[in-house]
Amino acid sequence: MPPNCYTIKALRENAFFAASKEKLNDAREFDFDVDLSKGEGGLSESLEVFHELLEKGISINPGGEGIESDKNLVEGLKEIVDKGGSTRGVEEVVIRRSEVLKSFYKYLIYMKYKTVSFSKNNNNPLMWGHYAQGGRGLCVGFQPNDEQKVDIKPVIYTGKPVISLRDVLNSSRERDVLYHKDGAWGYEEELRYVKTFSKDGSDDFMNFHRGQIKTIIFGSEVSGKFVEEVFSALEEGGGDVCYGLLDKHISQLASGLRYFDHQWADKGKVMLRALGNDFDSNVQKSRMIAEDNMSVEDMLKKY
Repeated sequence: MPPNCYTIKALRENAFFAASKEKLNDAREFDFDVDLSKGEGGLSESLEVFHELLEKGISINPGGEGIESDKNLVEGLKEIVDKGGSTRGVEEVVIRRSEVLKSFYKYLIYMKYKTVSFSKNNNNPLMWGHYAQGGRGLCVGFQPNDEQKVDIKPVIYTGKPVISLRDVLNSSRERDVLYHKDGAWGYEEELRYVKTFSKDGSDDFMNFHRGQIKTIIFGSEVSGKFVEEVFSALEEGGGDVCYGLLDKHISQLASGLRYFDHQWADKGKVMLRALGNDFDSNVQKSRMIAEDNMSVEDMLKKY
């Protein structure tokens, strides 16, 4: 997370912001295709889906002449298929209507769901560069509760999924399309939390308990001022958190993680505060202190 007021707000209020499609960094997020050939019944199945939608009062031709007109169209198409007539014209109509349904379905998905993104990897330099302002921010080590685990799934990096027309009607699978992403993003090793949120923005956050934050890892270029702001926010939110520090050199990110166990949380806090605004130039020295696992007083004496 970057070193800004929104990160501080999230830590203070115990709530991660959930992004809608238009606020995600990939314009192709939540995208998918509908392939008529994927359904086992082919055209007959597609027409059955049309019929089911019409029975529910959902038009397959928004802006057209209405539900009854749509029903007459579908019945006519179905009769052609059942009698073994030429299906070329039927296919064209089904494809056009399917495109309309796909667009409508996408709109509903975009309006209904938002997401919070996590990663399996806490020391990828690309992630620190893209999401933590070049290592100036932090990484939150988070433990989801049982309810949240149901909605947190790994992203599948195979590009946009292709579903059948019937999948559009399957409410139990409607979120499946949201866990796919282009392969170029595979380095993120994303775990995605997807859930329904209100349209008015009153529930645009993933709320959590303070104890679910297991680690705070500061970036290699973090400022003392931001560290102080983070500590203040965590104190206001209540609860114990352990703190970690990344290696100073970007080239050593993969092996440079430094953690404090829970029992050393207060020691880490005092140590970092002792560095104050001179934090950046004292990273190497602070690491030596942290690794000794001394008492608070001994750490400060050595410093």
